[in-house]
Amino acid sequence: MNESELFGRIGQALYGEHWQKALAAEIDRNPRTVQRWRAGQNRIPADAWEDVLQLLQQRLTKLTSLSWLARNRMSQSEQSEAEKIG
Repeated sequence: MNESELFGRIGQALYGEHWQKALAAEIDRNPRTVQRWRAGQNRIPADAWEDVLQLLQQRLTKLTSLSWLARNRMSQSEQSEAEKIG
């Protein structure tokens, strides 16, 4: 996978099918610049990669937290059901 393909996969994972404008706004770049990066017309600068990595880490932290909360809620629901039955 080359740089522009990886960039596209990350963009889609973060923002869905129409990701370029959202990512451009989030990292304070012109949407056309992001389009050129995705097309492989320009190299993606290190500071942009740092911004993207930070977004990935923030999303991972948020999803991990939500996953923990959902598992906790599921566990509580299972205990509640067991008490009703028992």
